[in-house]
Amino acid sequence: MNFVKKMLHHTLVGGVIAGLVVLLFQSYFERTSKSLTGRVVSQVSLQPESTSALKGLQVSVDGVVLERPYLTTIEIKSDGSRPIPASDFESPIELRSQPGTNVVRVQVASVSPQDLEVKPTSDGQVVQVPPLLLNAGETFSLLILSTGDKPTFTPRVRIAGVQKMELENTPKSETKRVLGGVLLFIGLILLCIADLTMPSLLAREGVNMSVPIAAITSLTTGFVAVIFLAYFLESIGMTSQWKIYGTLLATWLAMGVLNATWKRARGTDVVIRLESR
Repeated sequence: MNFVKKMLHHTLVGGVIAGLVVLLFQSYFERTSKSLTGRVVSQVSLQPESTSALKGLQVSVDGVVLERPYLTTIEIKSDGSRPIPASDFESPIELRSQPGTNVVRVQVASVSPQDLEVKPTSDGQVVQVPPLLLNAGETFSLLILSTGDKPTFTPRVRIAGVQKMELENTPKSETKRVLGGVLLFIGLILLCIADLTMPSLLAREGVNMSVPIAAITSLTTGFVAVIFLAYFLESIGMTSQWKIYGTLLATWLAMGVLNATWKRARGTDVVIRLESR
């Protein structure tokens, strides 16, 4: 019973510390890098299939009838802390549509700040945004009208200091964020259990559990915890794999330091009790 109380206390403290490590590690990398990301804010069909049976129903632009039109809003953000000057661009920002989709028109939906000048163009297959100064946190949104297949866009950028641009083609739902938070909590608990069920620790506590079972429990809970924590990091927008695994490594190291400190404190208590006798 005493071991269970210690485990619960260790889990609570460890969860708080690990959570702080996750946030601090992510914040550190965001402060020291250039980054450009995009996401599909919305995507709607202007001619739903349920109305296709209505004779005479058409969608047209400037007198041209559109077949299977879609309206897509894409937000592009400079989400690092360092500005991206126009001189760092080797070529325009490109959003390439897949075969079967034709871009009819593109225009700016919104900009932040208001004096940000964005002049998008399209040749029917590729949407281009000419080089421009993007300070940290600045965003702009493009409204893209297309016909044909449901559009999926692939970004292409050549910018000094930016390895690639991630584009989330599926609009992010609130459900994914909530699920990510739940999995974060469960993952931190599993991470603590993986640490506490190490055979060496159980042996010192006098817990009756065989070494193979303890080892399997520790490895299994640790593996599942890594998967859950990686999903949480992805749900909050951390898409770079090296950032995700770097954050998980920092969390694991923090848990190791906490565990070592706890063991050292217990060793001190034993010495005090022996001396008092």
